[in-house]
Amino acid sequence: MKLATARRFLQQSCALGQQVVHKSTRPSLSILSRELSTLKPNAHLSFSSPSLSSSIRNMSTIKRIGTEGNPNMSSAVVHNGILTTMGVIDPSGGDLVAQTKNILAHIDKLLAEGGTDKSQLLTANIWLKDIQSGFGPMNTVWVNWIDGSNKPVRACTQAELALSKLLIEIQVTAAVP
Repeated sequence: MKLATARRFLQQSCALGQQVVHKSTRPSLSILSRELSTLKPNAHLSFSSPSLSSSIRNMSTIKRIGTEGNPNMSSAVVHNGILTTMGVIDPSGGDLVAQTKNILAHIDKLLAEGGTDKSQLLTANIWLKDIQSGFGPMNTVWVNWIDGSNKPVRACTQAELALSKLLIEIQVTAAVP
């Protein structure tokens, strides 16, 4: 395969909203990798498509959400079309149902600020202080909140949380369309 073919494949593969490259015309990744590895270290691939250049730039952009007032972390980060939240807690000290509802409401806000919503959830990690007594009440709130047509994969475990009044912590990832 020639470098021009590799360049054309990259242009077609990276351009968003344009014609999809059919599998039968797509070179194998090993061939593409081998051809691209022959480029000299200072070689530059130039693309004529402005939308391609813009797409590549957007893929490397990192958007940090909720950094004000927290010197240690962002509340969420968006990169390459994926939003990842921190472990969201409710430090108010309410009961498990109240903490779960407050956390999920905060997750809704983070998703909206990142340009997505709960229908785009990919994963959810849930940590409960006491899984034996807490799973049922948490799960009832979760089922009422989640988009039943677009359920993410989910893990729920018992953990010792950072503060004694914390009963639950939830972290999610979502696609950003």
